[in-house]
Amino acid sequence: MNGMLRIRLDETDRLVILAGGEVFLYDPWIQFATVAGPLREGDELRGTAWEIEGGADGMGRYERWRRSFLLAGEPLAELRIKVYSDAALIEFEALRDIDFLGSADSFTAPGLHAPGFRVPGNLRYLALTFGLGGPEERYPGGYWPELRWGRGAREFPKEAFAPLVLWDEGMALAVAPGNYFLTSPLVRAERGFARGLHGAVHVLPRGFNLRTWLAASPDPLSALRRLAELLSPHASRTTEHPVLNRLGWWNAYGSYYTELLHPLEEGALRELARAFRDRDVPLGYFGLDLWYRFGTIGKAIRYQPDPAKYPTGLRRLQEETGIPYVLHLSALSEENEYGTRPGDPTVYEEIAEELRHHGAIAAWHDWLRTQQFLVRGLREDPEAAERWFAGMLKAFADEGLPVILCMQTAGMILASTAHPNVIAARSYTDYLFLMREALEEAARRGHREMLQAHVAPVDYRLQNLGVGGLYWTLGIRPFQDLFLTREHPGLGGVDPDGEAILRLLSMGPVGIGDRPDLIEWDLLKRLLDEEGNLLRPTTPPLPLMETLEGDVKLFWSEVDLDGIPWGYLVALNTGEDEAKVRLEHPGDRDFLAWDIRGGRAVEGKASVPPRGTRIFLLVPEVRGIFFIGHLGKLLPIHAGLELRGDGGLWIMAPQGGEFAFYGKRDPHFEFLGGRLLEKRREDTLLRVRLSPGSTVRLWR
Repeated sequence: MNGMLRIRLDETDRLVILAGGEVFLYDPWIQFATVAGPLREGDELRGTAWEIEGGADGMGRYERWRRSFLLAGEPLAELRIKVYSDAALIEFEALRDIDFLGSADSFTAPGLHAPGFRVPGNLRYLALTFGLGGPEERYPGGYWPELRWGRGAREFPKEAFAPLVLWDEGMALAVAPGNYFLTSPLVRAERGFARGLHGAVHVLPRGFNLRTWLAASPDPLSALRRLAELLSPHASRTTEHPVLNRLGWWNAYGSYYTELLHPLEEGALRELARAFRDRDVPLGYFGLDLWYRFGTIGKAIRYQPDPAKYPTGLRRLQEETGIPYVLHLSALSEENEYGTRPGDPTVYEEIAEELRHHGAIAAWHDWLRTQQFLVRGLREDPEAAERWFAGMLKAFADEGLPVILCMQTAGMILASTAHPNVIAARSYTDYLFLMREALEEAARRGHREMLQAHVAPVDYRLQNLGVGGLYWTLGIRPFQDLFLTREHPGLGGVDPDGEAILRLLSMGPVGIGDRPDLIEWDLLKRLLDEEGNLLRPTTPPLPLMETLEGDVKLFWSEVDLDGIPWGYLVALNTGEDEAKVRLEHPGDRDFLAWDIRGGRAVEGKASVPPRGTRIFLLVPEVRGIFFIGHLGKLLPIHAGLELRGDGGLWIMAPQGGEFAFYGKRDPHFEFLGGRLLEKRREDTLLRVRLSPGSTVRLWR
């Protein structure tokens, strides 16, 4: 069978899986954890010879390899590998009840490995750590999934992970669970990895089927995109929604109104609504954290407005201000007032109705991994875990509410690929953990653990960009959390312009958390177009893979306008010394590099400060024109511009505007509508102002 992906037996009769003609996986195996120790193929567990058959289905022609496993001579399980031209479905099926599993309550000590593969040592890898570990964890449980990379199986994460991408020059293979996403990640195993099943699972019923997908493509990101298609062939994501297109205001951890420092109440919301109205800056929504009654933070009692904070009620407050909500959810307390056990998905039908009644336009479900950490049944019963998560998302979908995930596991991200109403997920930890001054104040108030969780800005940005890029390839927009538009007394603040630019580039929700009298209004106006929509690229910053192993990691965010690739190159220097980086257009175009923070052209190599960030606009040459866009905006070039490259550079500006060009000679202007109101030169920079209704062709 021809194709990128092939399977065969090598000269020693080992099964090997090849991508692009090179071995990527070999020697599959299975293992059961029992009270007596690991059970692998050998004395009692025997495997039959591989059987091969061909066929075709809706995905095309395939070759299926099948092998049975016998325990004490009786059929126990079957392993099947169904290989298409660029994908493979691997299935482990129990042929009888398997009731002898015994391992720890842990994601990293699986009760079942099915299958495991060895991996050649020359391959590079990319992986997302899972987010939950084992019994060593304490409340709230788990950690933020992180992007990891390296070379060879010895460098695979010690934590559970999913997905995994292996790659070499010109070919990549992505691996991910195909079902039981919440309880069955990948784990590091001898000279490779294995598909695991949580150690708390002790019984597999007859017919239990563990599915794993492989996807082959020329590069890691396209392999992940192919994987997303396999996981959800019919998903249609929400792209037009106030949460994605409009500026929000949030009181999550990092806002001035962080619950532990300055709890929010309705008077402050009224003041915020007035401030935005008086400044004529459109606000799309309020993202409200901890608006309901709870015992311990992270354990909700009931999703009704806390009367101490919102005596008027959220619905009446929304009618008064005209601003809807994105409403926060946490894990459900054992002492909840719904009369249900945490982990029961049916309760979300009532919760979704409540959120809609209170004025929500989206649900922001936080503390998701904590719910799984607290409820053993969501770890020991794979079916129950999937029912809980899918039932929750369906309940919100039935009420027309999109969902933003937060404190989720990588398994929940993969499970979400089948649920189009999951529109975004937080890509890393809270903005609060960037601000040492705020963390020191929290420590003085008894929360010393928060100070210990401080994150350096470059590490925060690296994970937001890396994890966020992976989420994007799977069809979910990354949310980098709120930011502050300026420093706040007693809290601090981190590079407002830089954080704002990165959030615009992310393609996810963008929101601030300032006190109303401290908002930097000019910064907000530079975030938005004339109609109040967020400025956006075409795609968020995605890692340039060959740069990950160096100190300076590069990420490319493209703005494709009529097939012409403008874009933003984000350079993160993770080293302790200043670094030089050669700027190159990923599309192999003649281009100009423009430092959007410094406001100048950059030639040759660019310097990036130690543990610092620089962001460059790469401007392609179009008929001798270098069009830099609207320099008054944080993203001078964005997807909202109307440009064409037919016989020159065409600019369609229905509302007019001021634009900039680079070069020593003025271009020719040919107007089909509108006129040139002003033209002024600043050395090599030409600024022009066009009248409303302008359509103009430029060339040199």
